[in-house]
Amino acid sequence: MNGNSDMNKNNKWLILINVVIGTFMATLDGSIVNVALPSISAGLYIDITTVQWVVTSYLITVSSLLLVFGKLSDIYGRRFLYVFGFVIFSLGSLFCGISRSIWFLVGSRVLQAIGAAVLMSISQAIISDTFPKEERGKALGISGTVVALGNLAGPSVGGILTGMFGWKSIFLINIPIGIAGAIMSLRVLSDGSKNKTEQFDYKGALMFSVCVIFIFSGALRMSLITLLASLPFIIMFVMIEKKQASPILDASLFRIKLFRMGLASAFLSFIASNAITIIMPFYLQSVRGLTPASAGLVLMSFPLAMGISAPISGYMSDRIGYKVLTTAGLSIASCAYLGLYFINTTTSFIIVYILLILMGIGLGIFQSPNNSSIMSSVPSKCLGVAASVNALGRNLGMVSGITMAMAIYSFKMTSQGLSENLELIENVQGFILSMKAIYMAAFVVAVLGVIITMLRIKEIDQIQ
Repeated sequence: MNGNSDMNKNNKWLILINVVIGTFMATLDGSIVNVALPSISAGLYIDITTVQWVVTSYLITVSSLLLVFGKLSDIYGRRFLYVFGFVIFSLGSLFCGISRSIWFLVGSRVLQAIGAAVLMSISQAIISDTFPKEERGKALGISGTVVALGNLAGPSVGGILTGMFGWKSIFLINIPIGIAGAIMSLRVLSDGSKNKTEQFDYKGALMFSVCVIFIFSGALRMSLITLLASLPFIIMFVMIEKKQASPILDASLFRIKLFRMGLASAFLSFIASNAITIIMPFYLQSVRGLTPASAGLVLMSFPLAMGISAPISGYMSDRIGYKVLTTAGLSIASCAYLGLYFINTTTSFIIVYILLILMGIGLGIFQSPNNSSIMSSVPSKCLGVAASVNALGRNLGMVSGITMAMAIYSFKMTSQGLSENLELIENVQGFILSMKAIYMAAFVVAVLGVIITMLRIKEIDQIQ
């Protein structure tokens, strides 16, 4: 065992803390802005349609670069890249916090997203490099939990910070954490495995990023024209990759059934959960009359429940496997989605709390062993790319969930002859009917995830 590996093994829990800091920051900032959009819109004197670019620019930039940084880490090592990620993310956060115009803010979010793409793309690969197989499930489970918590805690944390300190605080709070993370990375990380003999696929990387930008832009804007415009670039990407000796996206990964089925179930789980969380703040604030801070406290019950159940599930997955846990977890979350379908303008907040807690427990039980199963199914030389694909699938699930929710909301409201403007809900009952349709769609998507998880169990049993 070489010196770098020895250093990693001796500092494994410090490395895990370091990775947790980076992944939580990067994923949290993907959704923390949502609840602050009305405040940003008012503070910068711009309309709500324009201010959406603060969210979409971040998600599109992160998603377009995940695979790039994952592949670079497999070739050149992970330590320098991870430090770079913290530094760029912190600089982007600083510029966001001092922004006085919308386009300066959007540009700062793009810079922030470049750093986030680094932190998100290689975190699971660092853990897989560091922890022995008998502890990998627990470590990956904790990391996966933090990723989910970051994504899902955004609206609640953002609501609390915006209500207490103003919208700029959601960015400025990242700076001291990012600096601490960069210093810690320099002290505890090694470069991990390298494969410098492999050439980086620059053409494939560029074309992949272009494809993702078109696909995510089309999905977020619900633009069929933009989605269709991505087809020529997708064809060009496939043609380029066929000619590469070391393609940026190793297609052999998708021939691993457990890998692709785990990705599919995770993808569906994020569609369902993000469809719920994108509409819930409007229900709490516009329908039930809560302040952003109070709505944030209600929404916080979901990630807190997840934070308790997920580490326990990750610990158990190292001992009993992930077959029962993944199916049970996603089934519990599905039941919570079905329960949310029945809430209305007079539903007790206790019931809302219970359903959100149940949702958090179910997703916590599911996410940890599922992440472990995905990363454990691939060869070690592909860990960086596999982690990036996993993160990309998660982001695509987030975007698809938001798009699905907004498309359903728009269709249901216009079919009732009502305005689809979420910032000014003219008819509460019309909103409730639209919200119910979104929650039912989330339930159906989650059930599809349960079915795929059960099919994966059958696949595992056949292999065994």
